[in-house]
Amino acid sequence: MLRVFLIFLLLPATSFALIDVPRPFSQAFTAMAAEKWDLALRFAAKEGPVARDVIEWHLHRAGKGTAPAALSFLKRRPDWPGLPYLRKNAEASFADASPEQVLAFFQQTAAQTAQGALIHARALEAMNRPETATLVVQDAWLGLSMSKAVQARFLTRYQADLSGLHVSRLRWLLWHNHISQARNMLALVPKPEAALARAWLALVQQKPGVDGLIARVPKSLQSDPLLVHARFIWRARKGRADAALALILEQSSSAKTLGYPPAWAERRRRLARDLLRKGAYETAYKIAAQHHLSAGSKKAELDWLAGYTALKFLAKPAAAEKHFSDFLTSVETPISLARGHYWLALAQSQMGRNQAMAASIKRAASYPTTFYGLLSAELAGRVLNAPDFVRSSLPDWRGASFQGRSVFQASIVLFAAQQDLLAERFLTHMAETLPDPQILYLADFLEELEKPRVLVMLGKRAASQGRYFPRPTFALHPLSERVVAGTSGELALAIARQETEFRTGAVSSVGALGMMQVMPRTGREMARKLGLRYRSARARDDWPYNARLGSAYLAELNKKYDGNIVLVAAAYNAGPGRVDAWIRTLGDPRNPQQDTVHWIEMIPFQETRNYVMRVTESLPVYRARLGKTPLPQAFLTQLSGDSF
Repeated sequence: MLRVFLIFLLLPATSFALIDVPRPFSQAFTAMAAEKWDLALRFAAKEGPVARDVIEWHLHRAGKGTAPAALSFLKRRPDWPGLPYLRKNAEASFADASPEQVLAFFQQTAAQTAQGALIHARALEAMNRPETATLVVQDAWLGLSMSKAVQARFLTRYQADLSGLHVSRLRWLLWHNHISQARNMLALVPKPEAALARAWLALVQQKPGVDGLIARVPKSLQSDPLLVHARFIWRARKGRADAALALILEQSSSAKTLGYPPAWAERRRRLARDLLRKGAYETAYKIAAQHHLSAGSKKAELDWLAGYTALKFLAKPAAAEKHFSDFLTSVETPISLARGHYWLALAQSQMGRNQAMAASIKRAASYPTTFYGLLSAELAGRVLNAPDFVRSSLPDWRGASFQGRSVFQASIVLFAAQQDLLAERFLTHMAETLPDPQILYLADFLEELEKPRVLVMLGKRAASQGRYFPRPTFALHPLSERVVAGTSGELALAIARQETEFRTGAVSSVGALGMMQVMPRTGREMARKLGLRYRSARARDDWPYNARLGSAYLAELNKKYDGNIVLVAAAYNAGPGRVDAWIRTLGDPRNPQQDTVHWIEMIPFQETRNYVMRVTESLPVYRARLGKTPLPQAFLTQLSGDSF
């Protein structure tokens, strides 16, 4: 009742007599789903201008608005979420707009669609700016996707300006796997480039006759990075691992020989991991280290993997130190910063650089709610208590300065219409520009509104900016009071948070249901053992029921793995069969002689490695939040033994 009261207290001109009847804004969403946009706008307008603009926001994002309305909306709501996507889908609506309107629309951002670029260029020409129009067209030709019909429009109007750029466009399309568009370019490029492209297309599509097509490529292009990369992909998909490995090693001497380093990155990461598991440490190191990426998450992961390989397998701490330092230049979240500084410290320790090691460990330990922050705190001899994990109180949100912002007001009407995921999007977007004290006000608002999922997403969004707010990040949920015997409230919270961020009604791509993502087969078995009737709809939408099924499964895993949280978490994510296989190949974390951290880092699945770390790091925080001792044992001891 408090939640309902709060929403309606904040809504303007709201009668409490309307609480129990459908509000017009909810009806607006029904109309919008049927693409009855005029009706949806009329319903929403009854709730006020902000509610109406939420529907108009959807209208422009669906590409159904008009140019004047789009310009007016962008001027009126410049701080709303998803505006780049809105702009992209609104570009086509400017086809019949005046040149002045078009130039106003593209004043701050370049066209994101080929059709938009044509519209912009024509407006520039109409305003007697032909040189700028040419640049717009050429930029689009070199970096935008387009249909065959739009390509024809480009060539009809701008053939002279584009003729020297056809090869560059074809190569851009190939590197970005735009296969059908690349085919549309074959007749426009010189025969040698067309031959290369045909060989590339056959290789990546696993077509027959690739040897003949490769033979038709001129000798001058036989070593072209595009062709070599396609041959690498072909060999990898055909299971010719050694031949694929030889190609990537030969090609990795420079960014130039790779052609486009990001295209190699994901297979490079997987290949390096596979080589590690096979014991080919030197080769794994070369693959990881020679990535020639300049930025991005793939660069960070390969830098870390190169450092880890150098430190753990090759006894090269100096090389490891450089890679971990490079990793730290590419990350900003607390999780990654703690990870980087922890491993940097271990490399520095092996080099006898004790002062640098102590500084790195201190940096990592400053993030005590992260996996490596907890390990670092132990190495630093720091005793962690409840206040180290989460603040005990928040400032009253009624003192927040963001209450007058339309983004916040939009979230309120969305909550009232039970559009929680959309409200979450508005609030987390707003949080990106809030100063740190205002984040705490927002967290208090969400706690009072009882929105644990949005709290978690708020904390994660802040973390993506390098900001650290454990209380919303590790929000509480009443499911901790619904667990069955044999497990704990903190573990159920940690699992549900990692699975869905407490989202009721979630359904995964493989069919897992509800807040704790219980597979139907597992749910039926747990329901039978609990003496409950199994209903898939309940498992999906009834969180107390879902919590009983999920916690019952956790209790079984706890019994099977002697309460070892690493194995329990891994099995909940990847299945007990895989975990039993990993115990056979990697060792058993329950063995006191086993390096448990290394065991986790060597889990074959990236998702499961991350899952285990996120669940285990959550336990001390949730114990603190539930009024328990955060670390009844040392964190590393908990990873190796009974965590319950």
